[in-house]
Amino acid sequence: NAFLNMMEGALSGKTGFTSAAGYCYVGALRRDDRTFIVALLGCGWPNNRSYKWSDTRKLMQYGLENYEYRAFKREGDVKIPKIEVEKGQGDHFQQSVQIQPILIPDQSGGAEDGVLMRKDEKVERIFEMVDHLKAPVEAGKTVGSIRYVVDGVTWRQDLIVTEQTVEKIDFSWCLGQVLKIFVSL
Repeated sequence: NAFLNMMEGALSGKTGFTSAAGYCYVGALRRDDRTFIVALLGCGWPNNRSYKWSDTRKLMQYGLENYEYRAFKREGDVKIPKIEVEKGQGDHFQQSVQIQPILIPDQSGGAEDGVLMRKDEKVERIFEMVDHLKAPVEAGKTVGSIRYVVDGVTWRQDLIVTEQTVEKIDFSWCLGQVLKIFVSL
């Protein structure tokens, strides 16, 4: 097909014709780590079947000039605060203990590290996390997330989970704490 020789980086293309849609074309172009795909329907009728090439070229050029790949900022850019765990077993008698949750990157397979965006589009990073829990707390419990949103569409969601288990204060733990105090005297 003619488009493969028209633009640097043209990958593939397929032409077609139906009486309902006229001349059609689907093509792809890859340049500067960006991939663009064009699908044209009804692009020129008999005597104008070459319109699909000029239309494809215009659309690809528009994409090249107006879209850039932007990576989402990752966990190094996010300070995850500690969480208070009420009535949790700690090193001493206290009302609560603090635990440091960790970030688990999106493992869904379709998660994006970035996306092609217009220069005027922005990535909104939405951080949501609980500020306290009640014991017991299991390791791996989801306590929040970081979503990367462009124009209302979530492109990636990383989870924030507890790294450790915190047991609830009970009689045997209290007895152990009292014994530690007496032994240290």
